[in-house]
Amino acid sequence: MRDNPGQSFPLHHALDTTGAAAVRERVAARLGTTGGGGTEDEFLIKLRDLSNPVAGFDAAADSFDLARLRDVLRLEPSESLVLVWDRDSPPDRMATADVVRYLDELWYAAGDNVLGLVADTGDWAVPLTHWGEVRVARPVSHEARE
Repeated sequence: MRDNPGQSFPLHHALDTTGAAAVRERVAARLGTTGGGGTEDEFLIKLRDLSNPVAGFDAAADSFDLARLRDVLRLEPSESLVLVWDRDSPPDRMATADVVRYLDELWYAAGDNVLGLVADTGDWAVPLTHWGEVRVARPVSHEARE
């Protein structure tokens, strides 16, 4: 890998159609909306619409730190994340620690359009855009407490 020579690519699991639909539905239900969108692209649009921009973070910057974002936003810990790609590529499930460590290898801000990082629990989602915008979507009950 480019930034981690000599290391193998982290273990990940591509979700099949049923698994991807289940994730979309679980997140939609937790975020207080109906339907998770029929495709990954539609789901990412829904995530963008349900999320709020996060000031002070630029996903396109070399200094972007997903662990710091998680801490600052007090996002509930999740053992794994679902990576939702645009262009209807199937989502992948990967250990959160591996996503934090290898994000620069997984997603290129200038080349990839949007990447949705979704807690496996469905408790939160962080869409990242190719221009570096970071957004966060959480359940309505959590937003009301903030």
